[in-house]
Amino acid sequence: MTETNGESKHSVTPVDYVRWLFEPSDRLAVFVRNRERGEVTQRIATAGKITDDSFQHWLRLKNQEQMADIYVGMNPLKPEARARTKEDIHSIRHLYLDLDHEAQRALAAVEQSNLVPHPNVVIATSPTKFQLVWRVEEFTL
Repeated sequence: MTETNGESKHSVTPVDYVRWLFEPSDRLAVFVRNRERGEVTQRIATAGKITDDSFQHWLRLKNQEQMADIYVGMNPLKPEARARTKEDIHSIRHLYLDLDHEAQRALAAVEQSNLVPHPNVVIATSPTKFQLVWRVEEFTL
């Protein structure tokens, strides 16, 4: 993962990333997908719990040994939420864009554009794909 702040770029750990984006009490959806087996697991937990060593160990096991893809919802969920639907979103704090096709060209276009703010975070989700994240305020549901 690479966080961008103006022109500076540096790598951050998954734990640092979650801590930077969320408050410890924010409830988030973590989606784990095993492509080979077609298995899907979802957990809803606080950002604090997700960054705990035991939860991170479980995620590493899923990712490294079981070749699972791991996704974290970009916005906190309501206290009563049991799923990750639009209706379950508590507040909008982040906007994101997945660049899956011609990602390098698309990223360069976004970074050179005067119409779009520079993303706060650029994540290499695979060798040929990126996710861009913007922190936002005062967005309504």
